[in-house]
Amino acid sequence: MTEELGRSQRRRKERRRVRWNRTQAISLLLLIFVLPILAFGVAPWAMGSYDSTHHRTIKCHVKDVYSESTSTRSGRGVGASSRQIIFDTSNCNGHLILQNGVYWDNVDELTDSLKTDRDYEFQVGDIEWNLAATPIYTWTKLSPEVQSYRLLSEER
Repeated sequence: MTEELGRSQRRRKERRRVRWNRTQAISLLLLIFVLPILAFGVAPWAMGSYDSTHHRTIKCHVKDVYSESTSTRSGRGVGASSRQIIFDTSNCNGHLILQNGVYWDNVDELTDSLKTDRDYEFQVGDIEWNLAATPIYTWTKLSPEVQSYRLLSEER
């Protein structure tokens, strides 16, 4: 009977060890595969979907406005180049980016029409604005995207 009890305990111990090894393997797979997919695939898509309908109004003092080229690249090496307008602000975490409605043929006209050293009201995505002050945005040099804007004061 003692021998049978010993075998039973060894089997339980072995089952626990196998269960623990499986748990570790599954956790490792989740960490290596699922977490990056969520972080780099699902999260940006969900954030963009939310931000497209949830805007926050912010008031910023614009020190400078300029345009620059930006480009994208896919996994196949194919990409596109476009233009964007950068608002350099003194009180809104640095830069804000305008891409909506900015094209190669109108970027100079849009940039010239914007006034510097003025206060503007911007509509930005709610989540994106909340993330703008985090170390991740600072470290990666990301900037919130402007959905719309308007000049608050014409004279200075």
